[in-house]
Amino acid sequence: MPLTPELEQRMTTLHGQLSVRLPRYMVPTLLIPCRFMPVITSTKIDRKKLIQLSAQLDEKALTAYSLSNSKKNPPQTPNEVCLQGIWARILKVKSESIGRDDSFLRIGGDSIAAIRLASLAREAGLEVKVQHVFDDPRLSAVSERAVPLGEQDDDTSAPITPFSLLEQPHRSAIEAQAVAHHEGSNGYASLRVQCGLPDDIVIEDAYPCSKLQEGLMAISEKDPGTYIARYVYKVPTYVDVVKLKAAWEQILSICGNLRTRIVFYENRHIQLVVQNDTEWDSSIGSDLSSAVHISRTAKMSYGSKLCRYSLTTADDGSHYFVWTFHHAINDGWTMRLVMDLLHQTYHDNVSLSRPQPYSHFIRYVNNMEQDTGLINYWREQLRGASRASFPSQLAVHQDRSVHSFKKAIDFPPSNHFSSATKATILRAAWAVVLARYCETDDVCFGTTV
Repeated sequence: MPLTPELEQRMTTLHGQLSVRLPRYMVPTLLIPCRFMPVITSTKIDRKKLIQLSAQLDEKALTAYSLSNSKKNPPQTPNEVCLQGIWARILKVKSESIGRDDSFLRIGGDSIAAIRLASLAREAGLEVKVQHVFDDPRLSAVSERAVPLGEQDDDTSAPITPFSLLEQPHRSAIEAQAVAHHEGSNGYASLRVQCGLPDDIVIEDAYPCSKLQEGLMAISEKDPGTYIARYVYKVPTYVDVVKLKAAWEQILSICGNLRTRIVFYENRHIQLVVQNDTEWDSSIGSDLSSAVHISRTAKMSYGSKLCRYSLTTADDGSHYFVWTFHHAINDGWTMRLVMDLLHQTYHDNVSLSRPQPYSHFIRYVNNMEQDTGLINYWREQLRGASRASFPSQLAVHQDRSVHSFKKAIDFPPSNHFSSATKATILRAAWAVVLARYCETDDVCFGTTV
């Protein structure tokens, strides 16, 4: 059959629906319309005849039926138009190349890009959940589930009153102790001593740590120096160092996570956001190597600063910005946000996109832990599951030794985009390894998502 514009649009829509409902390997490469299907005498489809007919197609017809040059089904709603522009910005493609039936994952998106999509959509006034992108990644489907920020049901963006995430009696105790010049109990004194805070410093907020933060701090306490990142930036000659320093101090006032300290207070991990905690590491009279050495030897554990920074000058007159932080308060994702904010602040961008305080994530986690429906769902899903034990447990009397093995594996380049992300492929591979070595078909393991 000839490929009319109407038929081409219907086939494009069909291909988008198939890519959502079928695994990647089952999605057909060609969709060839036929007026009727050839059959054999038993009325079954004549597959050999279909192969013969396909072999007679020339290159022009094959290109047309592959829909590689098909006209995109354009966005039809304001949400679709808005998200089309955001997709193009994230994936670095032209907006016109994205149709309402295109899949975010098939045209180059992944889990990190989906997080950026949710963030940029929020700036544009839309609430897009990352999970919705993976449930049905077509532009039309994601747009349909997007909700204007003023109409969403949850309270994830609602302001949080300082100290309100703490449970009693810890909330009242810490809230009273947070005020400068407070003459409180020994608990107050121990809290101040643990952080080394002067009496004139105010604690503007306090809330519980996440389980990941607790684990990272415990490991760092046991093995100092772990989970600490250090970056040394050479400041370009055209950058005003004084203005850069002022811009960084403004970033510190905006980003509470960079002023956060973690304490172990009455058998609980609590993070304290310290007001005006913007003291630079001293680099007077020191060269670059000395500044790096100072950042390496500085304590980063319970009560101490978890974000340190300095400006130093090398022998040739070049300026360097040294930034050290603990992963309990900052990671690669938030680091990019901080550097973007620094760039905007230095260039006097008045419309800064302020990041949400980390307390919003803690509230989200707390709400999930109290969601009985969610808890019951996972209990039912994992009922009777046997946890894979790999490597096998060693006997108590045996000597234990630690061995490490590293191997770099390159993903082969591919011209085809898949709805399965690299992280999903790696998790599947690890599940196969566990099943093989534990001799079980029932594999269950924990992973960070």
